[in-house]
Amino acid sequence: EVYIPGYLEYAIEIYNLGNYVAVIDSGYLEIGTAFSIVSDPQIQFEPEEIGTIIIGFEPTEAFNTTDVLHLFTNDIIFPEIEINLIGYGYSPSIEVEPDTLNFPTIHLGEEAELNISVTNIGNGNLTISEIQNESPHFSFPIQEWTIPEGNTIDIPITFSPDHIGEYAAILTLINNDLNYSQIPIQLFGGAVSSTIISVPFDSPTIQGGINMAGVGDTVLVDPGIYNENITIYEHRIVLGSLFIITGDTTIIAQTVINGTQEYYGVTIQDIPDSTTSLVGFTIQNTNVGIYVYNSFPNIINCIIQSNSSGGINVSNGSIVTIDNCTVSNNSGSGIYVQNSGINLLNSTISTNYSSNHGGGIYIQGSGENSFIENCSIIGNIANNSGGGIFNAKNITIENCSINGNSSGISGGGIYTYNETNISNTLIYENSAQSNGGGLYGSGSNWDLFINESRISNNYSEKGGGVYLYEVADPVFEYILIDNNIATNKGGGIYFTHTDGQYYYFSSTPIILNSSIVYNASGMIGSGIYCKGPNHPVVQNSILWGNLAADGVQMHLQGGSEVFVTFSDIAGGEAGIVGFDDIIYQNNIDAFPDFTSIEDEDYHLLITSPCIDAGNPNAPFDPDGTIPDMGAYY
Repeated sequence: EVYIPGYLEYAIEIYNLGNYVAVIDSGYLEIGTAFSIVSDPQIQFEPEEIGTIIIGFEPTEAFNTTDVLHLFTNDIIFPEIEINLIGYGYSPSIEVEPDTLNFPTIHLGEEAELNISVTNIGNGNLTISEIQNESPHFSFPIQEWTIPEGNTIDIPITFSPDHIGEYAAILTLINNDLNYSQIPIQLFGGAVSSTIISVPFDSPTIQGGINMAGVGDTVLVDPGIYNENITIYEHRIVLGSLFIITGDTTIIAQTVINGTQEYYGVTIQDIPDSTTSLVGFTIQNTNVGIYVYNSFPNIINCIIQSNSSGGINVSNGSIVTIDNCTVSNNSGSGIYVQNSGINLLNSTISTNYSSNHGGGIYIQGSGENSFIENCSIIGNIANNSGGGIFNAKNITIENCSINGNSSGISGGGIYTYNETNISNTLIYENSAQSNGGGLYGSGSNWDLFINESRISNNYSEKGGGVYLYEVADPVFEYILIDNNIATNKGGGIYFTHTDGQYYYFSSTPIILNSSIVYNASGMIGSGIYCKGPNHPVVQNSILWGNLAADGVQMHLQGGSEVFVTFSDIAGGEAGIVGFDDIIYQNNIDAFPDFTSIEDEDYHLLITSPCIDAGNPNAPFDPDGTIPDMGAYY
């Protein structure tokens, strides 16, 4: 075993066991790269003596190296001797990721840190003995690093600018890899000033302050009413009220951009990163409150209200973070997103009106997925569909309240026809004139997943709580659907896959650990109504107290079949009617013992027959017991 570069000699001893002089007159190696014959292979030695041949080993590659030594003798039985040679070379091999570090642009006085990951993919210890550095603005720990075989270390590199501008440098890792003993790492960074421009002290207008600002500057605006429409074009700045430095939320209502109807209140355009922020303003009485085009800004702690053509308009590949904002009383969608994405956080979208789709939020086209978390979508109106939210692309909704919204056609709370994930969300007291008081979903080949949410007290002609048209295999898990009303069919849920008399494709809605209770419909399908080739799977769930003219909990029509197991169904199997197949196994028909029907509290009392009555082979409830039936455990 030899560390590369290295050299080792080994003596091969040959015994003369006969009674005559042994002669080795020649020899050779088959390969002769790593091994060599050091001593003279022509030797003679007497009986009972030992002859010695010295072999040298100087590997050039890691791991095993082999060769064969051939010796020619005067032994009549073994005139040729073959000796297998095996050596092992140790050679560390370096792998570095990444080979370029692009530090973010930072202010003078700040520092940024990124890591280089170094892996030893060879054998033997890899040693980084030195890091050569040509720039004082990039630093790292001064030490020697030893990396055993198969291990990785991170070397922190710190960027510390001392002047405004762009920075570039090369670090070189000096190491004991024979093939790559010097590894260059390219480094780039940038620094900007952190000047504060005060309005009205440095400029009487906000636009004037923006025009004065350089990259990284802050334009700080005193309270007042500013009758202007402003544009942030290619400016990577922070524009904020005194809320930024005081944290006093009353300043937001006191610092007003009061624009004109002909223009956008605030235009943010062509900003390639997320360094631009708008913080702590009220924007009102303009055409569109905030118009974002091809940019990635942050809109934080703002009030956008009473604008004639919408609150916030996001377009052309933008990604906008909207945090702690109130968007209210705007004509045109509160937030309108076209070919872009939003991250909407901790905000209230209320009492906005659209003459078309999406009273509160409208999302359409290509671009990044949208994310809505910890938001209230309240009292918005759409003449067409999607009173609260109209969505036509991938969206995630978490920890939200969507209530009191209405639409002239479908989707009082939410109208969606693309992949939608909803969790820990309350959808209640919404209404639609036609379909889906709480939620309307349409279109094929996309997923709908609703988890740990409540759809309650919504109203429409069909699908008081939920209306799904040609949605592939939606999943409802730990969902409470209660007290919804449909004047026609499907008080709780309306599933359909039809267009007139034609049936296109089947769907298998999955309803797990859910409660569909005390919904009502004017005709049939009080809890669930299925039309077309739908095949619901219901497990560990409760259907109880739902009222319709047909007197049952679930009504199937048009090629539908249902598979119900380990559930509590009012009326038992007779509580499900239709002309199609009903697979009904391991269910009960017993009053669930809810905590309070009057108060609409559908947790289970300790006396409930639904406790630990679910499928014993299903995953246990979080309390470690057999699943309960229903939405709560």
